[in-house]
Amino acid sequence: MRRFWFSSKGSVSVYLIMILVPVFFFHAVLIDLIRIKLAERETETAVKAGARSLLSEYDSSLRPYGLFGRDRDQEAMLSLFTEVFHNNLSTPADTFSYLGNKASDGDGYRVKDLYTLANQEVFRSQVLQDMKYRAPVEFGLEFVDKFKKNGVDKNLAAASDFSENAAKLQAKADAVDEALDQAWDQAIVLLGTAKVANGKYAGRLSELYRLAGLIGLHTVEEVRQSILDTEQELKRAGETLQELSRSLESSQASLKEWAAEAKENASRIEEISASIQSVEANIEQVQTEITEFTAKKVELQKLLENLLNYAALLQTSRWEIRLDYEQMTGEYDRLAEKLMEAQKVNDELRGEKAKLVQETACPASPCPILDIYSSVPVRNDDYFSLYKTEAGKITATFSGMKTNWESTLLFIGADYERLVQANEALASQADAFKASQGALEEKRKAEAKWLNGSKEEQKKITKGAFGEARKALGGCGLWGTSDPFTGYYHTLEQQGENGTPGLAFKYWSYNREEAIGPVEGAYSIDEKDISARQALSMAKRLTGLLEGFRDELYVNEYALTRFTFRTDQAVKTSSRPLDRQEAEYILYGLNSCASNYSAAYSEMFMLLFSIRTMEALVDPKKELLQAGSPLLVLLAAAAQGAGEAVSDMNRVIRGEAVPLLKKAVSLTVDYKEMLRLFYVLHSENARIMSRMQALIELNTGKDLAGQATYVQASGESSIKLWFLPGIARSLNRTGILPCQVRDGWCQFTGTAVMSY
Repeated sequence: MRRFWFSSKGSVSVYLIMILVPVFFFHAVLIDLIRIKLAERETETAVKAGARSLLSEYDSSLRPYGLFGRDRDQEAMLSLFTEVFHNNLSTPADTFSYLGNKASDGDGYRVKDLYTLANQEVFRSQVLQDMKYRAPVEFGLEFVDKFKKNGVDKNLAAASDFSENAAKLQAKADAVDEALDQAWDQAIVLLGTAKVANGKYAGRLSELYRLAGLIGLHTVEEVRQSILDTEQELKRAGETLQELSRSLESSQASLKEWAAEAKENASRIEEISASIQSVEANIEQVQTEITEFTAKKVELQKLLENLLNYAALLQTSRWEIRLDYEQMTGEYDRLAEKLMEAQKVNDELRGEKAKLVQETACPASPCPILDIYSSVPVRNDDYFSLYKTEAGKITATFSGMKTNWESTLLFIGADYERLVQANEALASQADAFKASQGALEEKRKAEAKWLNGSKEEQKKITKGAFGEARKALGGCGLWGTSDPFTGYYHTLEQQGENGTPGLAFKYWSYNREEAIGPVEGAYSIDEKDISARQALSMAKRLTGLLEGFRDELYVNEYALTRFTFRTDQAVKTSSRPLDRQEAEYILYGLNSCASNYSAAYSEMFMLLFSIRTMEALVDPKKELLQAGSPLLVLLAAAAQGAGEAVSDMNRVIRGEAVPLLKKAVSLTVDYKEMLRLFYVLHSENARIMSRMQALIELNTGKDLAGQATYVQASGESSIKLWFLPGIARSLNRTGILPCQVRDGWCQFTGTAVMSY
């Protein structure tokens, strides 16, 4: 053993064997590993080739819409994939093949379509891919720049702001006028009360003066005592008269007895006759006294009545003058309150005006908007102070008259003259206030009447223009009075008379559950309360949406590129069921040709109306500026803009291009660009895409839910291992190899996922 161990004979051979065996094993394993990697790559390439072949069989009827999709026939797809997979493998033949990648003979082939064109995310991605090079150039350069040039977007926004501010200022000015109307109504009530008081107290003064002249300095107690004394005298005279009457009767009886023997009683008869004459004289005297006392009593009673009437009238007049003063004071307080309200609103108007004047920035002079704001009339505080002061003089005059009245006992002489002058001063003060303030009120009311009349006149002109614009609504205009598209719209929106949901709803519900409907928030000239403010607010909202670019804009541009519209003259689309009305239907989603056209025409008119109104605001008439009413300026601009908008709208509908601005005739817009604007305004891509998909199915007869756009395919192949399959199995257990080793074969499974 020692000799064998230390002997050098054959050592080189042993060394070489020890070196070559590992090298052999290494190369053997390396060769199989290389073959495995090559087979893996070949299998993946074959699977991808098969998947690409599946997508290459796209439906050519969808190409006019820039879409790619293939039929979902699983059997046909599997057959094609298997064929292409086999043809792309180096399947071993009778001759030697280094790789010898053999396709599976079993059921190791799978083809699955995952998404279709009915899926709006997929549909949207293909639309974006179709439009990503075309839309930015056409939309950005030819469309947005038209609104950027000459400051149309900024001017429209400024005009919209002006319409809002004009309405606010006019509301404040109207509130001032309304408060002043109420104040003047209250002033008229005050003047009426003063007038009534003047007449009433003139009568009271006259009556009191008359009674004062009758009663003199007598008092009621004195007159009553005189009446009692007179009555006593009358009583005594009556008693005396009765005694004299009895004495006369007795003397007359005696005379009659003695008259029978006249001769014998001549002297006695003479005495009795003298006595009778004396009694009769006394009776006559007493009767005269009674008459005088009776007349005196009547006079005293009349005097007492006058005294009582004077006292009653004096007391009543004092009570009345206090009540009338309270009434007049209350009426003045209410007048002052109304004036305070008017002054408060006037202060608000002044503040709003100052704010707008300060915030209005004009790049150049003249600045019409600033001039309009500056022309708004605002009353100074002296106006209200003078108003209250002059009205207060009436109550002050009446207050002085009341004080004098209450302190006067006998309405004669200087006291009476002073009260007469005070009452005349009351009338004079009321007349002076009515004359001075009334003239101002008449002027103010005349201006308000003219202003309201001018507003109504401008509204009437605008309303007439709206009527002309509405004449374009309600018909398709291209196919006469009949509408041959009812059946197609039923298919799109609802099928048949039973109201079964149509194609648009099918694609809508394919992607979501809530109900689809027409576009929301569309502007229409068919509304009764349409105004320049509404049109300008639409334009402002629109220009705001043009500030940035979004994927939605590409979808909108796709609708105008791949579908027909009112003025589209492309021959290649004339065979479509909804010829020259597809883009309008996609935008508005209404169930008739006339309805969709009407919606488009309405919004065209509204946009042109807002632009023409904005242009008219830039150059307002001087007489309108002098009126001091921003709303009148706006209404006049609207009347002018509405008439011009009608003419422009009719030209656009006929397929002509109209200047975006009158001063820039080279900057024009046409029907398509108008629709492009409205797509921006109503950018609701889910509804829009549902209608696009519905129209594509209507036009091609292809159900997009049956058009696959995303496929997953898998296939199996295997190679025969040449060297040391046991080592390969060991490596397979470690997960290093990309195949499964079975019975000396390395089996591969390749999967590819591809989409358009």
